[in-house]
Amino acid sequence: MVQGVKRKYRTDSSEAGQQSGMITIERYLAGKDPFRVAPPQEIPTPWPYIQCGITSKAKNVLRTIMGDCEKICENHFITVRDIKVDVLMRKDLEDKGTPCLIIETKDVNTTRWQEAASDLRNVIRKTKLKDAEAFKVEIRNSSKMYADYSSCLPNDPDLGRYLDEVQPKILSMVKEKLQSSWTSIAFHMRGPRSRENQTPLKPTVLIFVRPNTSYFFEEVETRLIQILNSPNFPNSSIGTEILAGTVSYAMRYASDPKPFSHITSTRPYNGISIGARNLAQETGSLGGWVRLTSKTNLNEVMDCALTCYHAIEKADEDNERDNDVSGIGFEGANLVPDIEIVWPSNFDEQYTRSLCERKIAQGTTKEEFATALSILNQIRGAGRSIGKVRYASGHATRSPTNRRLDWVLIPSPNTTQRNRPPQVTIHGSKYLEGMYSPKADDYIREFGPELQKTDWVVRAGRTSTRQGFVNWRDRLVRWENTDKHAHSNELDILPIGGEADFCDAGDSGSWIVNENFELVAMLIGKANDGGQEHAGIATPIKDLIEDIERRTHCTVSLP
Repeated sequence: MVQGVKRKYRTDSSEAGQQSGMITIERYLAGKDPFRVAPPQEIPTPWPYIQCGITSKAKNVLRTIMGDCEKICENHFITVRDIKVDVLMRKDLEDKGTPCLIIETKDVNTTRWQEAASDLRNVIRKTKLKDAEAFKVEIRNSSKMYADYSSCLPNDPDLGRYLDEVQPKILSMVKEKLQSSWTSIAFHMRGPRSRENQTPLKPTVLIFVRPNTSYFFEEVETRLIQILNSPNFPNSSIGTEILAGTVSYAMRYASDPKPFSHITSTRPYNGISIGARNLAQETGSLGGWVRLTSKTNLNEVMDCALTCYHAIEKADEDNERDNDVSGIGFEGANLVPDIEIVWPSNFDEQYTRSLCERKIAQGTTKEEFATALSILNQIRGAGRSIGKVRYASGHATRSPTNRRLDWVLIPSPNTTQRNRPPQVTIHGSKYLEGMYSPKADDYIREFGPELQKTDWVVRAGRTSTRQGFVNWRDRLVRWENTDKHAHSNELDILPIGGEADFCDAGDSGSWIVNENFELVAMLIGKANDGGQEHAGIATPIKDLIEDIERRTHCTVSLP
């Protein structure tokens, strides 16, 4: 029979996280990792995290206490491999990170680690370091600590039938127990990436909850194990994880402008930053251009830019709620709000202009800054316009398979062009048979077939060009500000192990293309959870086309 398997708590009940009652998700997870230890009443920065640099002042302080740290570790029989200071920033939260004194060891006897961490904490308190109390301390064995990542499920028919049986029960239990706290349910292969830890990947059910959520998580995981235990399938095991994580639009709202100093064209192009002219910060990506032909009058043709509705929804603030429910443009052109879309977004245009002017004033010899500034000056005003919104989906509709439908069409007769596949050369012998290398005369000529299990895909958007694999099991998503019992089934695109995020803030609207330069999906969100890299949440192009054609009474093709 199939048996569910979960990670166990530490045996020392005095350590953080060793509780069976209500507890934060962060303490619950800290209590499951014996190889990352913080002082009493503290927990390490939760995985996944980003390691950033530290100030020179903090490095100088580290030099002064290095001897004390080594002595403390020696007194507690800890063999030191390295002592360092890093800023650790949670990947699932947008924070500035926390400086941390890290003791690296290969030891597996953790008996004295917490006591040693407490002594190290006292050493930091005695320094002249500003905000010494804000410093974290942790002792870790990097090859043993929890740092699992996700990859796609294998093409296993037995596993598929098993998940078909248990998925409805899992969803029902999660909605009952976690209600508005859960954010998504995913089905991945999980395991460590460390070369020193050769633990094989295991199919795993992952339940994600909002960061800092408090609940009886041990009770939830026990119930999950009961659901997973099934006598109807061959002997095997499936892992369980309850983790902190969110799913959000891949939008940029308030920070992290993107410099477009590499601009070389006075015309917009696939993947460029876009936004509404009347919005200062909201930023998405231009997917590309499609052609609408009226079903009742074949001479009535409209070329439109296509991106996500949520990238422009706040441009009509007075009618935002109505637009969310009913969409835009389906009751006649005279009722369409005046929303103009520009490229780059105001947020990115202003930052790029300021950066270029600063670099030129500093005497940079790089021509890209002068070129970019010249182009921004040429397209200033009307030259940045892509067009005005004609149709938009709103947020209320779903596909027949319960996928979120999130699109906007902007008539753009002056900017429409043939769509180019992401311009990157990928020698993919490890991941892709052959080579993805679009040439100057290659275009996106067709809508691709329905995505298959573990298909390779690539996207280009505001932040980057990235490749990934399609997980063959949809992610179940409870979007923010939706009913606690509502969810959608979304395409889950995982980054290739060891590479960068599949997407990031501002990539909403990016078109996703297969190895044949066919359009297969559009990015609508990102999963801030699970592993070191953000996964992508996308809608198959087939679902988008069907919804657009049904609601606009037009057929959709590519120019």
